[in-house]
Amino acid sequence: MNLREGDTVVRTGTYLYDGTVLGDLRIVRTNVRSGSGDNLDEPWFLDDLPEPWGPTIHPGPWFDVVYTPAGERGRFRTCVPGYRSLEAAVASVEKRFTGVVWGD
Repeated sequence: MNLREGDTVVRTGTYLYDGTVLGDLRIVRTNVRSGSGDNLDEPWFLDDLPEPWGPTIHPGPWFDVVYTPAGERGRFRTCVPGYRSLEAAVASVEKRFTGVVWGD
């Protein structure tokens, strides 16, 4: 996944899949609230929305967790978007991935 203009990588690290296969991960600070991509959702939730989002949606920044499939280092293909804080994104990574080592 390519970074959008204005995105900043704020944390990088690695994780272990099945205790042995190394994967990369990073947390990206963004001012774009990623959409759901689900055509059944309303347009305001379906589409990516740059700032400002309006009074009913939490203002940025947002933090996205981006990671590589295990064994495909450097190929960031999967994104879990929409964390409201860096701390929430870090906590999610440390809960869902094993063997996390932060590089920064």
